[in-house]
Amino acid sequence: KMPALVMLAMAVFAPLVLGQEPEEELDDVTIETLMKPYKCSDKVQVGDTIRIRHDGFWQGSKIDSDDGPLEIRVGARHVLEGMERGLVGQCIDEVRLVTIPPQLAYDHPEMNFGAGRKPVPEGSTVAYRMKVVYIAPRPGSFAYLMAPVQEFLEGHYITLCCIVIGFGLWYYQSYTAEKAQKVKKRNKMISTIKKATKKKQ
Repeated sequence: KMPALVMLAMAVFAPLVLGQEPEEELDDVTIETLMKPYKCSDKVQVGDTIRIRHDGFWQGSKIDSDDGPLEIRVGARHVLEGMERGLVGQCIDEVRLVTIPPQLAYDHPEMNFGAGRKPVPEGSTVAYRMKVVYIAPRPGSFAYLMAPVQEFLEGHYITLCCIVIGFGLWYYQSYTAEKAQKVKKRNKMISTIKKATKKKQ
């Protein structure tokens, strides 16, 4: 039997000997972390609804940008497939530079721009700088169950503040009035005792 090491060497170098270039692996993206938060409480998963800030580059020129946080569902192809792959595992506030090969970017079969309408030439590798700013609570999680409550509180923040302040003022006034009543009763009792003492004398 041929040793496994020899078989491995033949598999690697045979294409070169036969005058063929070995296939370059461009099936995935290259990720560079530009900024990582001190604490990572959650990471992006496929199926998550998230909000990101992003800028796209080709040969040093900006080809894409956002006007504000972009909300997407990872895996639903709301953005380039390479962008989605680069987002998986990313923390909130983490910044990544994701280099995307053509077949996962603007040469992807699903990218139907029409003739001459692509932002980059055929076969172009692009890079996207992306920052995750929000990960929506996942179904079944405690945060997901509490989301309606949080949404209600955020939507009625001013009203609730007014109610709390009003209750605080009412309680303070009630407490002050009750305390004044107790002091008045005590002073009246002391006065009665003093009068009774003087009569005995």
